[in-house]
Amino acid sequence: MINKKGAMFGLDARIALAIFGALSVISGAALYSAIQEAKVVGIITQLNEVSKAWEQYYIDTGESLPISSSHNMDARALIENPGVSGWKGPYLPYSISGLGVVGVSYGTGTLYIVEGKVSEWTTVLTCLDRDDCGAYVHFAGIRERSIIDAIDQRLDGGDGDDKGRFRVVETNDTDLANKRIYYYITHLNSPKSI
Repeated sequence: MINKKGAMFGLDARIALAIFGALSVISGAALYSAIQEAKVVGIITQLNEVSKAWEQYYIDTGESLPISSSHNMDARALIENPGVSGWKGPYLPYSISGLGVVGVSYGTGTLYIVEGKVSEWTTVLTCLDRDDCGAYVHFAGIRERSIIDAIDQRLDGGDGDDKGRFRVVETNDTDLANKRIYYYITHLNSPKSI
């Protein structure tokens, strides 16, 4: 009789462990999915926040951000007054490091605002024709392709790296985690709120 009770207890314990194990796998997958979703939402929120900061700067000053020595727009003007009439910032709650702005919670932590062609996407963002030039929020450091694809799906319906408002350039530069993302703000020839 004692042996049967012991055997039954062992079987019950194994069943309970199997159930707890299955629940752990299911809840772990759900937690991973929730973490991924939080990252995607956080990045999209920051892209929109910087986009709105650029737009407010333009509304207040009547001009685009000044161009830095590296031919990017000087995003520092969103935080510190560059001596422009009408400036009512700071427009972002971030700190400044070099020509970029530190504060992005995902990726390398440094963002830039750059000019780029709108009609034809290339890895070199050069605006020679002002009618085909746009402002883009840019930052690097997203390592997971699944995050990039989820952002593209949310913003552009998953149209690929070189179309829509959200664009991606893969590089061989390991310091930049091989992926640079760009988020379209507006045309520069006739900026308007989007």
